[in-house]
Amino acid sequence: MESFPMEVKLYPFSLFYSLFLNLSSSQITFSPAKHTKLYMKLFIYLIAACLLLFSCNKTPITESTMGKYQKRADQKSGENRVIIIAEIVKKTFVNKAGKVTDKKEFYIRRSIQDYFIKFCESEVSSEELREAWEKETGFIKTLRIEVEFKEGNWDDCEKEEVELQSRVGEYAVLHRLI
Repeated sequence: MESFPMEVKLYPFSLFYSLFLNLSSSQITFSPAKHTKLYMKLFIYLIAACLLLFSCNKTPITESTMGKYQKRADQKSGENRVIIIAEIVKKTFVNKAGKVTDKKEFYIRRSIQDYFIKFCESEVSSEELREAWEKETGFIKTLRIEVEFKEGNWDDCEKEEVELQSRVGEYAVLHRLI
């Protein structure tokens, strides 16, 4: 078995002490070729200490840090109406021919389904929703809204639409932004 100099046995960090205390190399005997295992152990301990130090989260998880992203149950607010907190997404309009247009439409994202927002039946205008949506910061833009989910024609409105399609399915009617 190899014997280490006395300083290394007693003080494993003596190499580091010598660097900081400006000791000459004659005061400490340390051979890199003989002590590769020691260097590897020190390196591994240093990495582990850094990971432990930087992985600790010092911010407690509270209502203010969780904020609006905390899951809440839907609240019934009237016949067929619910108050929800949901992600609002903007999607590009694609016509029946598969042509992508410049028009953007708002959708409510619920779990795995996106519901088209039909503004001609809604009490909230697209401009009001766009303003509230743009005020939201963050990657996922969520709003608290009172909504009613219906099924029928998406493009069936009294006013003339520039791009009419025969889109049918479930859609959302916004009653108010909360």
